[in-house]
Amino acid sequence: MTSKLYAFDTEDDGAGNFLQGGVYDGERFHHFERREDMGVFMASTRGRFYTFNLEYDLVSLFWPDLAVVRFYRSKGRILSARVGLASFFDLVWAMGGVGMRFSAGLLGLEKGQTDARSRAYLESDLVNTWAVLERLRRELVELGGGPPAGTLAGASLRVFKAMGGEVATFPAPLESVVRSAYYGGRTECFDFAERTVNGYDVNSMFPAAMLADDFPAGNYRPTRSVDAADFVCAEIIIPPCHVPPLPLHRERLLFPVGNFRGVWAGEEIRNAIDHGVVIVKLLHAWKASRRVRPFDLFCSHLFERRAQDPFSNYYCKRIMNSLYGKMAQQGELEYVVGPMDSPVVRLLSLPARDYNVAWPAIITARARVHLFHLLRQAGAGLVYCDTDSVFVRTSHANPFHVSGEIGGLKLEHENARMVVLAPKLYRLKENGKTYYRSRGVPEIAMRNGETLSPAKDFFELGTAQYPRPTRLYEAIRRRMQPGVWSEITKSFGADGFQKRERLEDGATRPLKF
Repeated sequence: MTSKLYAFDTEDDGAGNFLQGGVYDGERFHHFERREDMGVFMASTRGRFYTFNLEYDLVSLFWPDLAVVRFYRSKGRILSARVGLASFFDLVWAMGGVGMRFSAGLLGLEKGQTDARSRAYLESDLVNTWAVLERLRRELVELGGGPPAGTLAGASLRVFKAMGGEVATFPAPLESVVRSAYYGGRTECFDFAERTVNGYDVNSMFPAAMLADDFPAGNYRPTRSVDAADFVCAEIIIPPCHVPPLPLHRERLLFPVGNFRGVWAGEEIRNAIDHGVVIVKLLHAWKASRRVRPFDLFCSHLFERRAQDPFSNYYCKRIMNSLYGKMAQQGELEYVVGPMDSPVVRLLSLPARDYNVAWPAIITARARVHLFHLLRQAGAGLVYCDTDSVFVRTSHANPFHVSGEIGGLKLEHENARMVVLAPKLYRLKENGKTYYRSRGVPEIAMRNGETLSPAKDFFELGTAQYPRPTRLYEAIRRRMQPGVWSEITKSFGADGFQKRERLEDGATRPLKF
């Protein structure tokens, strides 16, 4: 029997005190003025309850006196919980890390002006939450992924398997070696001077990498042939060049020149050899016994489905981009039992099934190789790159062909004035509007009804102040009341997150090892 779905929400006074709460099932509202009444109602109702920002609602309802709260937590985020007969889920993580305002906007809905004491405001939020939940449920049912659950990555794996996908078993003895070849996306600043740029994004970069070629499966055996290897451990020399082709992890992800050792996917190191890299000493190499193409149906179907409407466009894109990371997930899940002010935490081992770190390592390697070719094509006009985007000075001849195909380029910004301060920290002025990207700082925040621009302040002033509620574990650690709003300050780091050497004219060159 399928559990009934509910949307729920609570409002507090900013000091952790419950003001009102509500539950909505698409037809009927249940309104509560006492947290105890709402907690009892939900604990005695068998169903699946969804909200945005689950942690704050759990604190509002159950802090600190209810010892029967049980929840699952990963990387500081509460993913799901259970109290009595009720199961709780966070739509932020089910939607891939976005809140109600963005999610409802995909459906053409708007979030009302905040008024924590207004019943109309609460019910408006519940209607929006329910609309997102119902659309998410329908999307997953049509994709074969079942009801919404804890995370987008978990839903992605369910959809993949519902389409007949299987994750090849990976040999445990090679886990640490191959994980060393699992690097992240490339983000670099090539020019710190203010420039007029065009910005290009790759259409579905990682799905394109999943479709580009086959993948290793079966047993892995040693080989002395780099040409045949799936993974290579070697000492190499990268000669001086503007865009080095290989990643190296030294506290952060770098793309240096010089002489060093590392482990890379065979496809990535062969591309590097084609562009001047020399293997000084081949230490180890491995090749799998067979090849498979596990992602063809999954990626092609979801890419086509993106054209349906804004919700499908966003969600199917995120489903595709979340799958490979799920296959490399390690044991970072915690099972926590109340009381909430002194919880008992138990680490859980994630199941070995559906784990294969080789595939994510190869997917991300292919994406970096694709980006590398775009960076070389851009030449001296390069200004900045992120995982799947390139910004090029308009004073240079347009080096790119625009295409709507998967893996093709789309022109995202045209004749924009750009200033870069660091990776993921830049300002764009385009068509009379100014956009700020500031790493780890929200674009907007509210203080006493006033709209703040922390991302702008962080970029322009080097520091930003904005209110934020105290997180649950922070409160436990510091013996504080969670959910209390206070001012926090973030400042730009002295090193500027630099990954390349900055020259006097604003240009950069690679670091050398």
